[in-house]
Amino acid sequence: MRGLLFSFLLLSTFCVSAQQIQRDDMLSLYRSLASKNWDSAYIKANALINKFPNDSSDFKATINYALILSAAGKVSNHTMSYPELRQTAKSIMGKHIMMPAHFVNTDTLSIAPSITVLNDNNGRSKGTTIIKNAEGNTVLCFEDFEFKEQLDLASFKNAKYRCGGKLNTVEINSYMDDIWIMRLRITDAIILKM
Repeated sequence: MRGLLFSFLLLSTFCVSAQQIQRDDMLSLYRSLASKNWDSAYIKANALINKFPNDSSDFKATINYALILSAAGKVSNHTMSYPELRQTAKSIMGKHIMMPAHFVNTDTLSIAPSITVLNDNNGRSKGTTIIKNAEGNTVLCFEDFEFKEQLDLASFKNAKYRCGGKLNTVEINSYMDDIWIMRLRITDAIILKM
C-alpha cells in the first residue's frame, strides 16, 4: 500500500511540474492585449504565471512581457500606482521576456512607435522599440536590447521580427507622470524573424 501511495505521489508531482503553457491557454490574454484592455490582460497574465510557475517556454517569456506591459498600461489609465508597477517589475526581474513582432529599421533617425531600430554601438548590436498607449500620448515603455551576438544589420529589411532576452533592469519614470512610464533593458537579447 505504501508503495502504491508513493508511486501516486511521485506521478502527480511529475505531472504538475511538467505542465507547460499551450497556445490555447494564451488566446484570452492575446485578445485582452489586442484590445488594450490592460486590467484584463494584467489579471490573465498573472493567472497564467501562477498556474505555470515552472514553465520556461517562449510562451512564458511572452506572458512575462504581457504582465509588465499591461502593468504600464494600467499606470497610464490610472488603475495602478507607480509603486505597484515597481512591485510587478521586481517579480519578473532577471527572467526571460519575449516581445511581439515589429518591423525593423536600421535608420536611427527615423525611430517611430512600434518599430524596432537596430544599430551598432562600439561593436555591439543594440536595438530600441517604443511602445505607446492607444491614444499615442504616453510612452508605455522604451525597450532597449543588447544582443548576444553581433548582427548583420543589412539583413534586417522589410520584415517583422520578435526580440526577447533577459529582463536586466526596469527604470520607472522618477517623475511618475504620464509622459513615459518605464524603460526596459534586455540583455542576452535574441531576434527572430516572423
